[in-house]
Amino acid sequence: MYSVTHAREVTTPLFLAASLGHHQLVNFLLRQGADVNLPPKAWKLPIHAACEGGHSECVRLLLKHGADAEATDEDGLRPLHKCTKNDYLGCARILISFNAQVNSQTEDEQSNSLLHIAAKSGLGDLVDLLLENGGNANLTNDELDTPLHMACFWTNGEERYRNTVEKLVQNGADLNAVDGEFKTPLHKACRNADHTIVQVLVDYGAKVNETDWYGKTPLCHALQSSTVAGQSKGRAEVCVQILLNNGAWPVNPAVFHKVLSGCGNAVACIEVLINSYNKLRANIKWEKSVPDDVWRKHQDFYDGVFSVGKSPASLQHIVRCCVRKLLGKQCQRHIPCLSLPLRLKHYLLLEPGEAGLH
Repeated sequence: MYSVTHAREVTTPLFLAASLGHHQLVNFLLRQGADVNLPPKAWKLPIHAACEGGHSECVRLLLKHGADAEATDEDGLRPLHKCTKNDYLGCARILISFNAQVNSQTEDEQSNSLLHIAAKSGLGDLVDLLLENGGNANLTNDELDTPLHMACFWTNGEERYRNTVEKLVQNGADLNAVDGEFKTPLHKACRNADHTIVQVLVDYGAKVNETDWYGKTPLCHALQSSTVAGQSKGRAEVCVQILLNNGAWPVNPAVFHKVLSGCGNAVACIEVLINSYNKLRANIKWEKSVPDDVWRKHQDFYDGVFSVGKSPASLQHIVRCCVRKLLGKQCQRHIPCLSLPLRLKHYLLLEPGEAGLH
């Protein structure tokens, strides 16, 4: 009675009304006996269509008339998994009130919960709602990613991602959980050069020297992020600075030339890194590793780099190293509290542009 067949689409009036958000028409059709759980295509029900469109009033009407809140479509998604657009928060709240399972996971190759999906999109308000209703902040998908991994991997540098990360951490997300490649959330945030998230993770106690499957620490990922053009809205050099001020191991001097070869254009990162060493001496490998076009672009800077260690370090650099050695991984916490001029604090904290190299 309610099926309409077109050359390009098979649907029902109820499905179409729900997908377009026409709640008055949805109400009328339901009162006329339309089957609320009839899937016209791909096992996709009107409740899926309403959630996908973010039409909360349609969702409420459908559930009130017996829609299945746990039905999966052909892609293995439940209605809750589709709540990411328009009034997604209202849709999710209504589904939860009808006992939709907050921690249900998609029946596909990813096996994400809505908390994973919300974190991926930086939907902090949805993350809040899910956590308040029993969402598991440490639930893993098929790749062993937690919601915190998702937020750190998909961040584009906008504040909503930082807020999402903070909400997850405050609600018990494991800062040092590892995915299938042994990457922690900090590895992923550094790879995206999101210094605001890196700061949050470090402030809450993330380990800064964990190595992934490839033997890379978060510092390695932060340096590599500097080579990606248009990398989010973050700053790779600030990520490097935060890590070093919180006890990260610097790059082994024996392979420092590889940093120059791969990250030569990121002069701010290189400056921060060089100034973190007590002793460091340039060698011929350094000069051979910097591409010619990079050297021409930053000639003054690299003239200074190639002379590092060939004359005694300045007294202020020696003092800086002593202070930093004394404070260890507490540099970022304690240096701002010292009774010193602001510029000197910046110098101790390896702020790029403060007094140059060594």
